[in-house]
Amino acid sequence: GYTTARAIGKSLGMLLPPATQPALKSLLAACAGEQTLNDELVMTWLRQDGSEVPVSLRCSPVLDPGGAVIGGSTIARDTSERRRAARRLQESERRLADIVEQATVGVAQTDLEGHLEMVNPRFCEIVGRSSEDLRGMRIQSITHVDDVVDNDRTFRTLLANGEPFQNEKRFLRPDGRIIWVSNHVSLIHDDHARPTSAVAVVLDITQR
Repeated sequence: GYTTARAIGKSLGMLLPPATQPALKSLLAACAGEQTLNDELVMTWLRQDGSEVPVSLRCSPVLDPGGAVIGGSTIARDTSERRRAARRLQESERRLADIVEQATVGVAQTDLEGHLEMVNPRFCEIVGRSSEDLRGMRIQSITHVDDVVDNDRTFRTLLANGEPFQNEKRFLRPDGRIIWVSNHVSLIHDDHARPTSAVAVVLDITQR
C-alpha cells in the first residue's frame, strides 16, 4: 500500500506490527546471509492504511563481485487467498465430518487390506461394537463366514478396476445376531489418482 517514494529509505520495521518487531532482527539476518531459512518465513505485515496482510517471505543476501554482502533481497507473497482457501477447506472437512457422524446409515473407511480406519456411530450400532473395538479390525472379521469369500473377491475386483460396487451381505454381531445390510463401497484416491482407502456406506435391511 505504500508508494515507492514513501517507502524508499525507510526501515522494514514500518511493515511490522508492534508485537512482531523482534522478527525484524531475524528478517535482516536472513537478508544478510547470517541466518539460513530452510522454509519460507511466514509473518504479518502492515499496509499503509493500518490493515494487516499475511505474507510469505524468501530472503537472501545481495553480493558484490568479491562476494561481500552489500544488501538483502526479500521476495514477499500475499498469502491471504491461500489462508482463505485453507479455512474454506477446514470448514468443508468439518461439515463433512459432522454429516458422517450424524448420518442415519453406517459409514466405514478401511485401508486397502480391509482394516477399519474410521467408523461412524451408526455403523457401530449396526455391527454391535464400539469404534475402539473396530479400529484396526479387518472388516472380514465381522462378516458372516458364508459371505467372506465373496466379500474378498468383490473387494479385490474393486482394487483392480476401481469401479464402485453394491451388494448385500451379512454382519455377525458379538451376541450372535445376524444383520443383513445393503453395502455400497468405493475407493478414495490421493492427488495422484492412486487409491489410498475404501469407504463403505451400509444400510441395515434386516427387517426387509
